[in-house]
Amino acid sequence: MAYKCNAICDKGKIRDFIAAKDPILGEKFDRFLLESYIEDNKRVKWCPIVPHCGNAIRIEGDNEYCEVECACGVQFYFNCLSEVHSPCSCLMWELWMSKCKDDSKTVIWMSENAKHCPKCHTPVQKNGGCNLVRCRCRCRQLFCYVQGLKKPIDNKKDLLCYTQYYEPYSAHDFGSLKAAANYMKRKLQVKLLKLEARELQSKDFSWAANGLNRLLQSRRTLSCSYPVAFYVFGKAMFANEMKPKEMEIKQKFLKICNSNLKKMLKGFQCCWKSHLLTILKISFWGQE
Repeated sequence: MAYKCNAICDKGKIRDFIAAKDPILGEKFDRFLLESYIEDNKRVKWCPIVPHCGNAIRIEGDNEYCEVECACGVQFYFNCLSEVHSPCSCLMWELWMSKCKDDSKTVIWMSENAKHCPKCHTPVQKNGGCNLVRCRCRCRQLFCYVQGLKKPIDNKKDLLCYTQYYEPYSAHDFGSLKAAANYMKRKLQVKLLKLEARELQSKDFSWAANGLNRLLQSRRTLSCSYPVAFYVFGKAMFANEMKPKEMEIKQKFLKICNSNLKKMLKGFQCCWKSHLLTILKISFWGQE
């Protein structure tokens, strides 16, 4: 560009100039532009799968708390980039995952030596000074440490409450279920291709794959309902926001919904398995 030239040199011209000199450098320039766009745009995020698939997800509107699916097939929560965890909020899921990883000594230490921010519920430890403390998390909330949210003093009771909800949550073992489902999907694809090649008329067998996806979604929702119950009714987050009678009514209602979902899920699973056996001649989880 000449001295005192007023011409505008946009990104496209810069890219063409760089690519003409060095094609590899031009590709890197395109990559940097893409990464800069994604980092500056809150509606676009990279797929969190490892190793990276190279895809980015863009959402419509301003609702970041939504479930999305990448072209590579990975489903995740857009806000926190964690696996899909509805009906859990992102905060509940983060706390639950952290709690599941902590050993008993850490849980006991936190319950005895930390208070929770009344706004974002992040654990805060006071190390000297007055009782007016500031949350070091994003909310930067000022609160009195003496009146902060404290976990139950009775650690045994707290652990028993945690175990009460963790056992049914872990019973679903969604990680193993997802691995088995992926295996089942491959078996279904092979079987369906053979059937379609054998049939003179084309038939729609999409119900098999759709049924498996619905089954997984229902199991995942049922599994994630236990962390919600733990934080809502276990007095870990909403201790002062509900009266005892209101909490009792809502807890009974959640148990009824949970029980109904289990029954519906069991019936749906039996029906789906029966169709696989009678129509596709393939048994559950791909054992023929």
